[in-house]
Amino acid sequence: MSVSTAARTDLPAVKIGWHRLPVGAAKTIYAGTFVGVLLSTGGAQMMTDTASVVPFGIARQTVDNSGGSLADKYVEVQPIDELEHVEFNTASAGATWLGKLVSFSDDNTVALPATTTNDICAGRVVAVVS
Repeated sequence: MSVSTAARTDLPAVKIGWHRLPVGAAKTIYAGTFVGVLLSTGGAQMMTDTASVVPFGIARQTVDNSGGSLADKYVEVQPIDELEHVEFNTASAGATWLGKLVSFSDDNTVALPATTTNDICAGRVVAVVS
């Protein structure tokens, strides 16, 4: 690879902080939900407690690809590492959860590790809102 000698015109137009991901076949992603990427296809979908899905971030808009193939539509996602904090739902969080790691149960719910099937880390509890 050589050093550039002219401006590049082939750069994708991506908003800073948001990444465009191809939506998986027959998937709908709702705005504000956590999005994961299915390793076998690279398609985005709402986060699930599935070993073959890795967390990516939060969807900016709702995208309905329920009748489409992989990459027929794209979703803008803000990556996890660019988020300051996220509020999740849970059935039983309390003060004892502070400082603990939590795992994804689905696209907007977390639980303590060992209570989910695959223990896919969602982050650390820094506050409990009652």
